[in-house]
Amino acid sequence: MKKKFNTYGILGVDQKDLIEIYKQGNKYDELMDILIDLFLEYYFDSQTKFFLTNCEVGTSMLCAEIIAKFMRYWPRDVYLYSILPFENREKKLPVKYRKRYKKLVKSCNITAYLRKDYKKGCVFRTETLVIRECNVIFAICNLKNTSRLAMLINVVFEKDKRLIILDIDTLNIITFY
Repeated sequence: MKKKFNTYGILGVDQKDLIEIYKQGNKYDELMDILIDLFLEYYFDSQTKFFLTNCEVGTSMLCAEIIAKFMRYWPRDVYLYSILPFENREKKLPVKYRKRYKKLVKSCNITAYLRKDYKKGCVFRTETLVIRECNVIFAICNLKNTSRLAMLINVVFEKDKRLIILDIDTLNIITFY
């Protein structure tokens, strides 16, 4: 069943992969330019109404922060939802990300928690929920990580979703319908 509006699910690489890109300087700047351009396009697309993310530290957090800034400076009927693995997630994050994470979660229109407390596999389950609830999945991933890529493609195709992949290594965009 196709949805009337585009609902973008955002899945990203974690902080260690992002740190490797950051060390490359120009490549990080290019990644940020691509993300901003893509989200400007998606944000102003009249069919886009929702962005759903798990706000995890890394590119999911970066993308959600970009959208939150768009919402603040260019208000329109677009909503940012976060599905978090468990309450007080920020307490398990490195100190340097806690304040930023809490600020981001507060800027989301709706925040839902999968569980009250941490349980093994709950972070993965938030990704599965993002995929299930969205009709377009935007994934920032390393195409060299074939196990994660295979899982992502299998779940997305099984659920009949559109998949947009930004390869963190080459910065190429691949789209599957």
